[in-house]
Amino acid sequence: RGTIKGTAEVGGDLASVARNSVEGAIEGAKGVAVSSEEAASAAASGAVEAAKEVGEAAVKTVTDAVSGTISGVKVVIKSPFK
Repeated sequence: RGTIKGTAEVGGDLASVARNSVEGAIEGAKGVAVSSEEAASAAASGAVEAAKEVGEAAVKTVTDAVSGTISGVKVVIKSPFK
């Protein structure tokens, strides 16, 4: 969440930061008791939630960036998001 908000504050690339956050969560899940899918979902949902605090354009940008399959893992954004 912090990276999304910070990136928005400085006018950075929200899509890249959101996608990289999900990729980092997937990588971090390897070797621990959390599945890659759970980690990706949590990271994506948090990114979308943070983007919601920035504005509708940010929500669309972030949602588009973290939807689908990332690093071979199907990403599911949890409610209340699509």
